[in-house]
Amino acid sequence: MNEGHCVYALYGPESLASPKSAEQRMRDYLLDAGYIFTMGSLGRREAAAH
Repeated sequence: MNEGHCVYALYGPESLASPKSAEQRMRDYLLDAGYIFTMGSLGRREAAAH
């Protein structure tokens, strides 16, 4: 991206037992490692029709 900023995306399976807990652990990890960041949600994907 411009100005040397990077964008990363994480994807977890729909079967993830506790997505909120996983997100909080990732936030804690990044803060403890000294990163400055923002996080946002792209929303839930609808299941593909078969």
